Amino acid sequence: MGKLKIYKGKEFKVCVGDSISENDLFFEEYKKAARMLDEIIEYDGKKDVDNEMEYENNIIAICGERGEGKSSVMLTFVKAVRKYISSDKEGKDVFGEFKNIKHTYFTEPVIIDPSMFDDMHSILDVVLAKLYSKTDKTHKNMQHGDKKNYKYEELVAQFQTVYRYVSLINNQKQTLDDQYDYEGDIGRLSRLGDSTNLKEGLIDLVDKYLNFVTDDQGRKDRCRLVIAIDDLDLCSNRVYRMAEEIRKYLIIPNVVIVMAVKVEQMEDCLREKNLGDYQISIGRLRADSKFMDEINMMSEKYANKLIPKARRIYLPKVGSLSHLTIEYVDNWEEDEKVIWSTGERLDMVVAMRELIYKKTGIILLPKEAEKDILFPNNLREMVNLIVILLKMKDADEGSEVQYKNVNELEAYFEHTWDHMPIMLKDREEFRSLQYADVYGVNDNARSFIYRVLYEATNRTSPMDINYLTELDNSFTWVIRAIGEVSFCVSDVYRKARVYRVNMFYTFMMKKMLLEGKTDALTRLLGGYVWSGMFSGILLGVKDTEIDRSRYNIRTQDTYNRILQYVSGRGDIYVNLTYGNRGSVSVPKVPDGADRKYYIYAWILTALLANNYYINNYQYQYITYGTIVWNNSYTHEFVSISLENYIVALFNLDLICKKISFEALGASDEIQGYIDQIEECNQDSIRFMREVVSNMDIVMSILDYCKNYADVKERSVNETDRTRKLVKKFFENMVTYMGQYGVEGKVEDLTQFALAEDYIIDVCELYALLTDIARSGEMQKDETEQEGERLMLEFRDKLRTSPLPESWDPGDFRAAAFLRNPTAENAKKNLEILAERIQRYIGEHQKEPDGFHGEALCDLYGKVLDIYFSDEKGQLPETLRNEYKRMAEIQKKF
Repeated sequence: MGKLKIYKGKEFKVCVGDSISENDLFFEEYKKAARMLDEIIEYDGKKDVDNEMEYENNIIAICGERGEGKSSVMLTFVKAVRKYISSDKEGKDVFGEFKNIKHTYFTEPVIIDPSMFDDMHSILDVVLAKLYSKTDKTHKNMQHGDKKNYKYEELVAQFQTVYRYVSLINNQKQTLDDQYDYEGDIGRLSRLGDSTNLKEGLIDLVDKYLNFVTDDQGRKDRCRLVIAIDDLDLCSNRVYRMAEEIRKYLIIPNVVIVMAVKVEQMEDCLREKNLGDYQISIGRLRADSKFMDEINMMSEKYANKLIPKARRIYLPKVGSLSHLTIEYVDNWEEDEKVIWSTGERLDMVVAMRELIYKKTGIILLPKEAEKDILFPNNLREMVNLIVILLKMKDADEGSEVQYKNVNELEAYFEHTWDHMPIMLKDREEFRSLQYADVYGVNDNARSFIYRVLYEATNRTSPMDINYLTELDNSFTWVIRAIGEVSFCVSDVYRKARVYRVNMFYTFMMKKMLLEGKTDALTRLLGGYVWSGMFSGILLGVKDTEIDRSRYNIRTQDTYNRILQYVSGRGDIYVNLTYGNRGSVSVPKVPDGADRKYYIYAWILTALLANNYYINNYQYQYITYGTIVWNNSYTHEFVSISLENYIVALFNLDLICKKISFEALGASDEIQGYIDQIEECNQDSIRFMREVVSNMDIVMSILDYCKNYADVKERSVNETDRTRKLVKKFFENMVTYMGQYGVEGKVEDLTQFALAEDYIIDVCELYALLTDIARSGEMQKDETEQEGERLMLEFRDKLRTSPLPESWDPGDFRAAAFLRNPTAENAKKNLEILAERIQRYIGEHQKEPDGFHGEALCDLYGKVLDIYFSDEKGQLPETLRNEYKRMAEIQKKF
């Protein structure tokens, strides 16, 4: 591709030129048009006009959707080919290789816009009027006694003859009355005969016109009249009439027609005309499908006859424009001044994404093989978007100008989406989403995404999960739901609808960061971005079940190992107090010279750890992940993960949410520590904010890090291997973000500064914590493994899975209440109930009213506890009543 120039003051259209060069945006399309023009001229020269009235089609059609630039291409082409002949072969790059064009003279083009017609005039009227106007103008400039005067008189006489033919055709009712007026003048028969000779008259008129407008250098025989017709398809009620005029009267020698048209819309207009002609037959046949197929075929064949497919040039879609230089130019002065340029050849969409990032800090990734709703699908609207972005001021990260730009861009996209057909049905859904607070927005978004997922009948089964999050921690469920649509749904339109949610979150989080709403961000995320999806991002420890991405170790061991690392002393530690009922109490931070190390250790614990618990044989993430509560209590175990580090860098205020420094006796001084950390880690904080606040990145960066997780360099031991794998993870993040313009250094991410002169090696510290998990690995017993398997299968039936390929069509129903209240019988009936719910979801694409999946899983987990102790064990009355209440949902089926 070449160069797209946008001229200041003429921004809102693709500009028309009068010459073509290799750098032109549609250079290849101009070459195709030139080849067709050369063929038309060559055929024209071989025709015997006297012996054959069926002439070779002389139409070149520039085809495309509205706004793709077809009118500008058409006008540029017809002006450029004339300039090529008259201006010392300017434009030889496109026309130079065609010998017939080289030796042909082209008149000033007759440009016709049918959308400006009224009901009284036709294309023939306009062509004749414009030719006569040019003739009259030329005659007025002639000197008295000019030898061309006799040509003018012959030409005017031919105009009168042709116009009489056209008048007879345009007044067919009067002609018909004359035909049956037997008492009238027999001379009317002569006029009736003349009307059938219009085509011959037009041929003669064109010949005389070309003879008149050319000079005396023998160019008449190699001169062509060019007619440019713009947007023929827009006049829906007159398309057939105009098409017939072109087909019958303008496909003649020495004429070339260049047309800008959306062929599909022209076919629609022809179809409507045919339906009107055959409406009686349609009513009798009740719109029989075969009859409708015939109507469609008639319309298509007519369009093909008028504009053969070999004479159609389809302009490329704006998204496919590649290797392109885009310039914004001021040409009001004598010399062009480039205001802005991409500077290199880029894909159109890539250039737009880079410009958006420069103005707003928002990263938008290309949608591979999907319908991309971000950008306009035509050139005119894409140019409009470029102009909107260029008129935004350049903005520094975090500035008020950037906030204003983000709002302006969001408003542009929202307006565009609200008028897209695939988005109309979601308009009210998004109105409610936009006005929801941070407590409800995740639930609303998740509900909408799963509704779209339910609607898709041809979807694959979602991936199994072996983790949970608390119900109020819905952000990770939104991330997972978006991922499931991408993985399970092939319908690009449904994916586009869900991608709007993706963009909504990107704009929302970006504005929260710019406004400094850290508390709202904390509530929105709930302490996690990916939660269980982060599993497997780092390779597991050899010969163990430990996943380096996330593992569990004792809170006391975690804190003491970090404390010894930051202090550089092996004799310093803290003993937590374990109560009789499993409570764990944390002592206050001691005073003295080592006090800062105790505070540093709690800060780093909050940076790398979160709390969790096991619920119904599944790992469950705790919202906000509080480690030390206000009552000085903590959990016995914590979960260590690099995700915790990423989220903490994204929002350092989470550290004070996780650890109650008031309970530790350090509330007065902790803010000073946090301010110092924020000051010393600005680059790593900025980098992670770019990662987490851009939803496109959130959804894609983990896959990249997982695919390139391994290191080829040999490790001394497992500790060394962990250290290298952690560093490789951050190297992958930096590499991935770098390709989208976000600069980062691996050292900024791996070297965490507690103070300006106190640096922590995150890779080293993480490896030491992994060693604790490796040395104290707890093997799961068979009962626990079986419980996890059964719970995973049960939960999967209550999600969005479609019906299995093999399905028992017979009627089956879970017991309404448990006559036999054994754990074995309860387990069996609960599994039947889950299958019935799965079947309802598969058939109706929605959950049954009153369905509470977590409550049903909780009941199943309690039944499993009894079942593993004694299959024949009796359920207590409370569980029997709970089962009866749950089974009532079958009344909804």
